[in-house]
Amino acid sequence: SLNEELVALNGQLQETIDRQRTMADDLHNILNSTNIATIFLDLDMQIRFFTPATRALFNMLPSDIGRPFTDLAPIIPDPDLARDIAAVRAGRRAPDREVEAEAGICFNRRVLAYRAHDDHAEGVIITYSDVSDRKRAQRITQEAREAAEAANLAKSRFLAAASHDLRQPLQSMVLLQELLSSKVSDPAARKLLVQLEHTVGSMTAMLDGLLDINRLDADAVDVVTCSFPLETLFAEIVESLTMQANAGKLKLRHVPTSCHVVSDRGLLAGMVRNLVANALKYTVKGGVVLGARRRGDSVRIEVWDSGIGIPASKVETIFKPYEQLEPALADRSRGLGLGLAIVRSMGEMLDHKIDVRSWAPDGDRATGSVFAITAPLALVEAEDSGVPQYPIEAAEAHGDSEPRKTGRILAIDDDGELLDLLAEVLRDAGHEVVTARSDTEAMKRIDQFTPDVIVSDFRLLGARDGLELAADLRARLMKTTGHAVPVIMLTGDIAIDALVRFAANEIVRLAKPVRLVELHAAIAAALGDAIAPAGLAAPAAAASQPAALPLVDDGAASAPPADAAVDAAADAAADADMLVHVIEDDPDALASFGLLLASSGLPAVLHASAEAFRSAWRPTTGGCLLIDACLPGESGLDLMRSLKASDTLPPSIVITGQGDIGMAVAAMKAGAIDFIEKPASGASIIKSIERAMASSVVTDASDEEARAARAAAQARMSTLTPRQREVMILVLDGHPSKNIAADLNLSQRTVENHRAEIMHRTKCRSLPELARLAMAADHGGVKLN
Repeated sequence: SLNEELVALNGQLQETIDRQRTMADDLHNILNSTNIATIFLDLDMQIRFFTPATRALFNMLPSDIGRPFTDLAPIIPDPDLARDIAAVRAGRRAPDREVEAEAGICFNRRVLAYRAHDDHAEGVIITYSDVSDRKRAQRITQEAREAAEAANLAKSRFLAAASHDLRQPLQSMVLLQELLSSKVSDPAARKLLVQLEHTVGSMTAMLDGLLDINRLDADAVDVVTCSFPLETLFAEIVESLTMQANAGKLKLRHVPTSCHVVSDRGLLAGMVRNLVANALKYTVKGGVVLGARRRGDSVRIEVWDSGIGIPASKVETIFKPYEQLEPALADRSRGLGLGLAIVRSMGEMLDHKIDVRSWAPDGDRATGSVFAITAPLALVEAEDSGVPQYPIEAAEAHGDSEPRKTGRILAIDDDGELLDLLAEVLRDAGHEVVTARSDTEAMKRIDQFTPDVIVSDFRLLGARDGLELAADLRARLMKTTGHAVPVIMLTGDIAIDALVRFAANEIVRLAKPVRLVELHAAIAAALGDAIAPAGLAAPAAAASQPAALPLVDDGAASAPPADAAVDAAADAAADADMLVHVIEDDPDALASFGLLLASSGLPAVLHASAEAFRSAWRPTTGGCLLIDACLPGESGLDLMRSLKASDTLPPSIVITGQGDIGMAVAAMKAGAIDFIEKPASGASIIKSIERAMASSVVTDASDEEARAARAAAQARMSTLTPRQREVMILVLDGHPSKNIAADLNLSQRTVENHRAEIMHRTKCRSLPELARLAMAADHGGVKLN
């Protein structure tokens, strides 16, 4: 019986040994078949096992098992390996590292502890995973990203060049229209000229709209919502597109409505105008009707047409940029296919639903489409503020009853027809004009003709552009006359580097198409015929600047000398708390600010640069500062930071044409109490200045008042959910919605909904206002000071 038991035990032992051998073989085959190089070391750093893939990294042979690992030299450099092994043996965690071999082969190396069944460390396992494909994919992605960025830069450069080339013929049309207006007295003809003026304005607006799709893609459009009636909006759109409808012998009308909506008026107007214009383009007979329907707490703005209809398969296609229906391919007058893409992008930004129904050709059934925008219904009806009137429009409406000073003008443009028109316009105004079509011709002209003002195009066909030519002309005239000649540059260039060069060279820049009232005002200012309104000083650097600023006051007879104007205005307002210092490098904008402030009864001193402001400003002067954020030389934000550091910063308002929420936050960190994005209405600017003046009256609030203000801000912030706080912080850091969506693993639509709810709960009407509220509450990590 004992012998039988031994035989049974021996059989069981043999089965166990066979099972263990099978498991060992399976494990060995699995490890040998993987491309992950694996090395197993015992606690004495001796090799106990390695897989064949290890031979690509170490010169290892089967006989190396049992040898110290330190005897082997790695084929690829891995200087941190010994340190990481020591860390694991000491019970610490070693980081994963990437090591690279020749021919671009890359490995992810890990060092882990080998633990027995009782979790006791009995050695070290080193693994090398080949990640070459992943690294290659990352490089390809990076190269693709860089190529896309380069293509985007090229697109921006193309748009800058296209802007100039397209504005050239528009400029000719403007001059022709205004020349005819001065010569035609027949009422019917004058009515046609007014229609021509509206058409040119529409063309200019469409050209500007070409850039909207890029601004939307960059998330560079701020939304400012308010309550306003649709009736006036509809009337404006129908009036502006009536000529387009008449040209196609179509009927265009709107159904009167009493609905009020909550939206951004400018963006919604652009959406509706695009839909109506698009409907007119694709309607052959019949017409287009614009109307609104109440739907609970929403309003459906609908555009009905009797056009060609849209096949069901094309409904999504028409909303893509540069995509059009097939019948339009042969007719480029129907545009580039951006209108509906802009409508959809704006709708997503405003959280307004866009939908379309259409009836494509099908037997004898009528065709047509209806596009709809669904916007929130306003619970409280508000008066429509309408379109703000800008200072130049007010000046034009005022008339030009006083005779202007005339002078000798050198006009330069490589476009012969446009140059002839420009010369005729200037001669009709009483100026003596000599023209030049190239840089060499212009240099010859000044040998026999000494101009008082140079009016030049920016892009010329010669070796030099307008700025380079102006510098050479000024240098030669300086030698012969002893003074710098003012230069007015006409341009349609929108490139940032060009705008910086204009400011740096003290050139008066007029954007094409230039209206005659603007051109005459600029020339009058350059000739010294600009009159500073009462209480308004000329720029502090006016004495040294060759081009005076176009400030116009028809009621004055003459202007005091520049230095005297500066001193008189500064002395008169030195003790006043209402003095406004304006710092703006664009002469036209600076002049407009001057007119606006003068018409509002606010004394002002104008400065063309931060350096000019520093030379004229005294810290004891009261009032406030209206400053452009992006100035040549010392920027507006840098100037504010410097004044804040010295505790001499007056209440400051930042205004900029390149604004975004990131810049708004930066401005408030620098000490601004308000942030305004151009173009802004005169009323909003004056209102902001009044708030700044009020804040300067009470500069030292009590601790109790400060705590109360902070508590009020925190109370408004407390209405936000944790997720909304996360979104708000990223928004105030300047991240676009698509990036926020990726960071928080949300859809872009969800992020937009959160943004809208944040504005609603905090009762903020703009992102800068939200930034001010966050600064006051010092909330959620948004510490602006």
